[in-house]
Amino acid sequence: DDPLVEQAIQRILQATLARGIPCGITADKETAARRLQQGFRFLALGEDVGPGGPASAALDVIRP
Repeated sequence: DDPLVEQAIQRILQATLARGIPCGITADKETAARRLQQGFRFLALGEDVGPGGPASAALDVIRP
């Protein structure tokens, strides 16, 4: 939640978008949809592989 960290994230994202390079970031269910809307092309959603864990919750948020 540090504004300086978010500024750095956005700077990197903008640089990659300008060059046509896919950019990824870690996310959770609170940030996944926002990060995709910002232009991130892939997300690391968590360490779980089974249903009901943090990654599954994030996927539920971003799936149509």
